[in-house]
Amino acid sequence: MQKKMHKQPGGLIYIHGLNERYAKLGKLHILKDWTLGCIAVTNEEIDELYKIINVGIKIEIRP
Repeated sequence: MQKKMHKQPGGLIYIHGLNERYAKLGKLHILKDWTLGCIAVTNEEIDELYKIINVGIKIEIRP
């Protein structure tokens, strides 16, 4: 996709929970792309990830 669009993916891609606007939607938040490139998961999912992954660890994202 990045080659097709002639753009670099950037380096500020985060995995995060849902803000107040989307929190009540839960998993339905995936119906709209609202993150500007980040990976959004439910707040419950981010809590689970926080328990098992050290803050600052590098994560490789593959298509």
